[in-house]
Amino acid sequence: MRAPRLLSEYRKIDNLGDIPIAGEGPGILNWLIEGARRYVAGDKDLTGPARVRIATAAYAETEDHTGRLFEECTVLTGAARAEQAQLYARYTTWCRTEGALPLSRRAFAARTRELIGLASRRTWCCPTPGRTTRG
Repeated sequence: MRAPRLLSEYRKIDNLGDIPIAGEGPGILNWLIEGARRYVAGDKDLTGPARVRIATAAYAETEDHTGRLFEECTVLTGAARAEQAQLYARYTTWCRTEGALPLSRRAFAARTRELIGLASRRTWCCPTPGRTTRG
């Protein structure tokens, strides 16, 4: 492991973080004020350019490991039920296989309820059509 590179005192710049703000601060403030004016005037679209929205959606989809698990490893059935502990165990195993960091139990439960609209926290009953885990 390499030691961190240290600068000698004469090469250090005091308040380095303030230097970019000094040059760009007025422009940033004007941009912020203009955006606030547009928002108050009724232009409530704060979603940004289309290319940013597309890239953000694509990134979110690839990083949604819980959504991918349900897409790749579940089957729609009529009145499916899954025990919370078993489903989370399947999820963590799947994450290890995929090389992804699993969510905490609580975050996984919240994301699952969001994805499928589950009512109960203990035994998850899926609405018709429901989902059960594969293999």
